[in-house]
Amino acid sequence: MSLYAISDLHLANKVNQNALIDLPDYGDDWLVLAGDIGETDEHLKFALSVLNLKFAKIIWTPGNHDLWTFPLNSNSFKGNEKYKKLVSICHEYGVFTPEDKYLNFNHEGKNYCLAPIMTLYDYSYKPNVVKKGKEIEWAAESGVICADEDLLFSDPYKTVTEWCNVRCFYTEKRLNAIQKDIPIIIINHYPLLKELGKIYTFPRFPIWCGTTHT
Repeated sequence: MSLYAISDLHLANKVNQNALIDLPDYGDDWLVLAGDIGETDEHLKFALSVLNLKFAKIIWTPGNHDLWTFPLNSNSFKGNEKYKKLVSICHEYGVFTPEDKYLNFNHEGKNYCLAPIMTLYDYSYKPNVVKKGKEIEWAAESGVICADEDLLFSDPYKTVTEWCNVRCFYTEKRLNAIQKDIPIIIINHYPLLKELGKIYTFPRFPIWCGTTHT
């Protein structure tokens, strides 16, 4: 039994949908879906309906695209409610999420703890010379603005930074409760280390890529 991982399926693209359908059957293997499956509930449902037929177990965590809410759709969930809606969809398909009990995965006789987490970002992946609160302005100077600023809402929290802090506190508490002698495989959409969040073609974009809390 093997553990596979994939992210950024971006299923608004029909080519990506067809590629997903064309995946072979992986039998007893498990799959990690590490975010940015698409932008709508329908994208997530499509992915899970296809992949449930190809893998024995699926573990999911959201990316920023998954959490987007389009302003013209007044009936859409926002922020944490959108996240909880996605979690409920996963549960309908028997998929594990950051809100569920962490899974034990045995590979070649050794046990691992699979820990999907959702921590977001707080603009802290920035040079020290950039003042706190000026990160978006600094990124915009290079012509870079993440679509999250228009499409990722933080409700009921005042800011994404506040939501990120809440998620990090919640996650750290859960991780600390894991038995100490079991290796942990942490599953997240966002890079856990600042140096892993570098994007060389758009060097000021990483402020939307994680948090130094991790």
